[in-house]
Amino acid sequence: MGLKRAKAQIGAPSDADTITQAQEFYGVEGHGVDSESDGDSEPNEGDDSEEGFLGIEVLKREYNNKKDIIDSVADYHARVMRPYKVSKSDKRRYKVTCPVMGCDFLAQFAFTSSFGRVPKLVPHSCEADYSNQVKKRFNTAKYLVRNVRLREHFLQFEQKNITPAITQRKANKLGLHASYMNCANAFKHLMREFYGDDYSQYPCIPSYVGALEKNGHKACCEIVAETFSRLAIVYREGIQAFSQYADRGLSIDGTFLETLVGGTLLVACFRNGNMELQI
Repeated sequence: MGLKRAKAQIGAPSDADTITQAQEFYGVEGHGVDSESDGDSEPNEGDDSEEGFLGIEVLKREYNNKKDIIDSVADYHARVMRPYKVSKSDKRRYKVTCPVMGCDFLAQFAFTSSFGRVPKLVPHSCEADYSNQVKKRFNTAKYLVRNVRLREHFLQFEQKNITPAITQRKANKLGLHASYMNCANAFKHLMREFYGDDYSQYPCIPSYVGALEKNGHKACCEIVAETFSRLAIVYREGIQAFSQYADRGLSIDGTFLETLVGGTLLVACFRNGNMELQI
């Protein structure tokens, strides 16, 4: 049952306006990068050296919405290895300062109906904390989901070629220090967002069964009180040998075997209506 690839937007999903935990966005560039080839044919990300992101001028651009501003500020601080905190956030403004005592950093975005206004920016006067490269907290799954470049990664590969492990390696290559569990949670969220939830396919089962039967296959679908219970499919090439097994009860154990007439048979152990075990 193929999933139609949904038209996904690279922009991050909506987020709460009040973000107070600066530690969640305190990133380290290059930490945890796997120097060996991981076997994934990933496109070149370009030059991600630190020099290309130290200038606060990267924040002087036009924005599409408030989410775009939040993501840009978070990504900038992850690269320059400096903390930040949101001091004001509402429908008209977004103000960010540095929690380090004596630092002059200020990023103040004012917007009403347009996001094209140039923000007020003062660069960091504090030093980057390189000593925190190993001891710092992992980036949360929430931040990974919002990261624009990680979201782009999901759109560059087929669904079957993306796994939580690949997501973690990609996050580390982007300088997003993240645990496997956080990457797995981010992976689940992005899979639901880009490809849809598996539960959304259940209403399509009757039409799927009809399409199979129209093409000469055998399909047995059990739906009790609008609740999906069981679906058995025997493809056209194996109907003569295997169709008798499609109408049996619910499988509780089984193994795949090849038969003399070709194809593969799932031999299942189940209970019939008299609660007797059958094979």
